Amino acid sequence: MGYTIPVLPALDRAQRERFLKVYMAVMQEKRGDSDSDEEILDIPDLDPSSDDSDDDNLQAFIQHAIPMFAKNDGFDASDCTNDPVSISDFNDTECWLNFRFKKGDLYRLQRAFNVPAVMKTSQGHKFTGEEGLLIMLNRLAYPSRLSDLAPKFKRRPERLSELFRAMTDWLVNTYGHLLEDIKIWGPYMKPWSQALDNAECPIPGIWAFIDGTLRPLCRPGIFQGVLYSGHKRVHGIKFQSVEAPCGLIVHLFGPIAGHRHDSFMLRESRLLEQLEEYFSDKDVIFLIYGDPAYPISDFIITRFKGVNLTPAEKMLNKFMSSCREAVEWAFGKVLQYQAYLDFKKNLKILLSPVSNQHKAGVLVTNMHTCLYGCTSSRYFDCDPPTLEEYCAL
Repeated sequence: MGYTIPVLPALDRAQRERFLKVYMAVMQEKRGDSDSDEEILDIPDLDPSSDDSDDDNLQAFIQHAIPMFAKNDGFDASDCTNDPVSISDFNDTECWLNFRFKKGDLYRLQRAFNVPAVMKTSQGHKFTGEEGLLIMLNRLAYPSRLSDLAPKFKRRPERLSELFRAMTDWLVNTYGHLLEDIKIWGPYMKPWSQALDNAECPIPGIWAFIDGTLRPLCRPGIFQGVLYSGHKRVHGIKFQSVEAPCGLIVHLFGPIAGHRHDSFMLRESRLLEQLEEYFSDKDVIFLIYGDPAYPISDFIITRFKGVNLTPAEKMLNKFMSSCREAVEWAFGKVLQYQAYLDFKKNLKILLSPVSNQHKAGVLVTNMHTCLYGCTSSRYFDCDPPTLEEYCAL
């Protein structure tokens, strides 16, 4: 985390340079980075030819401004020893509140993930895989400031940011296929379709639901028109997801600019091509149900459209709408347990990998569903695969 340069009043260039030198020296001393024994407030006396009155004014301003700006950002630098933390450092309650998993399941998650013992950030800093897992889970769980997490993990905020990015990139690169390749879910399509039939879904052969979601972002300085959704009245990026009745998001495509339509996402995702390839040699075809924004095809069906519908068609639409709500529950769980993704002021698309953060949040939520179930799995009485089965796909 770099130094925050305060806004200075109307000072000339020489005064600004002297003030900033003082300010940087103060911040270094506060954070334990300074090797100099020089008194901080003696530093402005650098230019003997400068006007004494200007130096006096500058000195007075420094005396007033330093207490406001030279704060320790909510943590004590001496506590950041860089000693790696481990799951054993937290009790059961702390594990659930900080990481959204029970303590015993964190060990299970670490084994299923097959997290490397030692990992490295793009800047070359090493950390243990166990520590990286905890940092990622804690960061996703709630939109806390990095300076608030520093005492807990004994690392500086800027290092925590590095580790969080390295861990989310590793997770998406290693397990991203679970959200990209729809064909790996082929063996589960029949039992999931039977679960929907048992739940009195009126259309046979449905195995999943499809929908798009817009994730609001902090308003960018450029490309505002591209990211702005006129429908939602917010800047954001869109994702397309396919959710199974067990509560897992089995396919996630994105990001797409916020102004794009769901039918455009479907075409760009090439989901229909994947399904056609999978069912090309199958005798039975299972279907995905979507809202009217999606075109009807051999693999996706939607509700009846139009105003002159028969009573039977209206009744069918009503029953299918109640079933299709399941995909909204999946979106809700991601934001409930990975609340960091719901705080748009932190989601700055030009400064951080927002897409990978969202995908990592979906993967972690899927693994949470494998362990504890969700609203969809209970509503349709459809158990998700075990954590080990999910990670082994």
